[in-house]
Amino acid sequence: MAFLLHTRCQQTLRVVLETDHVLAHSGGGAHRLDNHLPAHTLSNNYRWNYGSEEFQLILKLGVWPRAQIEKQTTLGKTATEQVAAYEARLEDSKIAREAALSVLNEGRDREQKCRGADSNRRPPGYESSG
Repeated sequence: MAFLLHTRCQQTLRVVLETDHVLAHSGGGAHRLDNHLPAHTLSNNYRWNYGSEEFQLILKLGVWPRAQIEKQTTLGKTATEQVAAYEARLEDSKIAREAALSVLNEGRDREQKCRGADSNRRPPGYESSG
């Protein structure tokens, strides 16, 4: 869903948002308009099936390590290293998935070309009547 936002600087911004269930559908929430609110895509993806109070606590817990990172405390440095390592693993697995898909697609393309070539072949003893 796209929204147009008008800023104080006389600009109009087009913002794409998802809608999210207030009470998660997996928790019994209905697919009704009164159970949906606009949601930023990334935030919606991180919310999963948490209730609103639980998700607020998770967000609050994230603020404290950020302060530790900004102050460059030992805990902040450890958190930075851990997050960087986690992100690197995600990127590595993403690259591995993309490579595997590429190999599968190349194999599929070769197979389709072979089938196409086979369909143009004439069986032995076939004679054209032209």
